Amino acid sequence: SNHNAIHKAAQRKTQNGIISNVVRSGDVSESDLVSGAFNPFPTYSFTGSVRPVYPLSAKRAVPNFIRHPDWAETGTPKGEKRLSRSKIDILDGKGQDAMRKVCKLAREVLDITAAELRPGITTDYLDDVCHTACVERNAYPSPLNYNHFPKSLCTSPNEVVCHGIPDQRILLDGDILNLDISLYHGGYHADLNETYYIGDRARADPDSIKVVETTRECLNKAIEIVKPGTPIGDFGKVIEKHAKSRKCSVVATWGGHGINTEFHPPPWIPHYAKNKAVGLCKPGMTFTIEPILTLGKPQQVYWPDNWTNATVDGKRTAQFEHTLLVTETGVEILTAAGENSPGGPIPLSTTTDTTEVVKGDGDPPNTAQFRPPALNLTIRKIIMISNLEGAKAHLKEHGWVKIPSVLNKADVAHALDRLWKAKEASEVSGEETFQPILDPDPSNAGDIVVINGRLWHTSGSNVTEDEDRAILFAYYSAPYMRQLVNWSAKLPKELQ
Repeated sequence: SNHNAIHKAAQRKTQNGIISNVVRSGDVSESDLVSGAFNPFPTYSFTGSVRPVYPLSAKRAVPNFIRHPDWAETGTPKGEKRLSRSKIDILDGKGQDAMRKVCKLAREVLDITAAELRPGITTDYLDDVCHTACVERNAYPSPLNYNHFPKSLCTSPNEVVCHGIPDQRILLDGDILNLDISLYHGGYHADLNETYYIGDRARADPDSIKVVETTRECLNKAIEIVKPGTPIGDFGKVIEKHAKSRKCSVVATWGGHGINTEFHPPPWIPHYAKNKAVGLCKPGMTFTIEPILTLGKPQQVYWPDNWTNATVDGKRTAQFEHTLLVTETGVEILTAAGENSPGGPIPLSTTTDTTEVVKGDGDPPNTAQFRPPALNLTIRKIIMISNLEGAKAHLKEHGWVKIPSVLNKADVAHALDRLWKAKEASEVSGEETFQPILDPDPSNAGDIVVINGRLWHTSGSNVTEDEDRAILFAYYSAPYMRQLVNWSAKLPKELQ
């Protein structure tokens, strides 16, 4: 198996073929008719919360005066098909300089695109930013029409492993997003990618931080051993060892690859330990290392677009990539970040953004179990509990119901934090009473949120109205819920 062969399998459908084959009358919901947005695969069982939002924008043009790769018109990388899988190119000084130049441009394009990241924008907007930056540098975006890929970069959020197609999906506070940028300039390619935190919620989510930062570290540790004589198979050993130390899994399907005048020439570089890669690093070799880690199972599934690759269990995933040059004494990171590059690491100890902590006696709860606030509410206070039963009694005194005995300290702290917000909200709104509800099943994906001074319940489970308490029937994972309803929003009629 190799990178090009896997890409080749995605040739079966073109962008227009996808749209014409999947759009049928009745697929578009009434609410979508206003914006024209739709899910092109309404019957597909997605593994996570991310959904495609079509229609795709038109294919973006690259001026003729910019040098095009051989797949620009036909979609077929003819040069790669003719390559010997056992011959690894060694670049001379001229070739190395050309690689330095295109990689510098690629880093600029990634930084320009990443600087636009924020909640509320679409991934199609990022594609436009990337495409424009490429053209401004007289460079062709290498993914465009490569085996008929329809866009100029890959955007892979949350559980999407790789090769996500930019579309009309809006980035949400709490997402993580990988930007995979590739350029063709002066007859040579560059390839790099990074995973970024979208908004403060993502930067405060322990699971997102763990998978993102562990993946970043895996790449750095692999780069540390690049030098003449290093076996190509050793990179995977280093990567998998560190991933396992953090209880992350390596996605073995995808690996690094050679890169020079072709996009994906030899060698194939696996990121897992027990591999059969042959060959040693030699001065003048250029290749990528690009590990992908996930919090769950390392298996993946394809969306019906035959490009988007998602984790089989919907767990989050991250990837980082650099293009590297083996030198006489070690390695040169051709796509290295600059001092002002967006992104950068977050300490793994960071679990949430707080300005006030109330701590009781005894051990604090497991902070990894804190659920982030729904609808973009900011965590301003964490209450750490030592007397669990006393805390439950306090909640009951203030109107909380159905408190199960299995609630742990973290769940009760979460509930007390909600109660504190509800009190504050009732004071602001002038309401003297509020009706709080605690999810009776803490294993559900439900959450408690404050809207206009009242507590509402979002849940992925089938709940019913309970006396005079208003229940908001909605899936927390619904892609537009956090934009539709917020702290001061008036509830839409259909949700009242």
